[in-house]
Amino acid sequence: MQFLLFDKFNRKFVTFLFVAGILWTISPIILIAIANYIADSCGCDLSLQTVQPCYLWGYEISGLLGMMAFSGYFLVLTIPSGLLWLFILIVLLVFKVNSSNSYE
Repeated sequence: MQFLLFDKFNRKFVTFLFVAGILWTISPIILIAIANYIADSCGCDLSLQTVQPCYLWGYEISGLLGMMAFSGYFLVLTIPSGLLWLFILIVLLVFKVNSSNSYE
């Protein structure tokens, strides 16, 4: 049985799928880390409960930092779906490798 996605085994495409799955899974963590770094470097307090003014190069960015920190709640969605995606991809790859080695 051949899957449409893996009819022509393309290493670059499969690598892209792995990298996309990993980035989807950890993207909220990256946004939280960037927001914390920017807030710490500007001397601001990053809190989801209150919005305090935070200025970077003359622009008020507290709303942006709050939205970046709020993206942490998307971890509830991205981690299970990303792990499921990577699991399905690994199973399909193992099936493809095993089926290509079989004697038909």
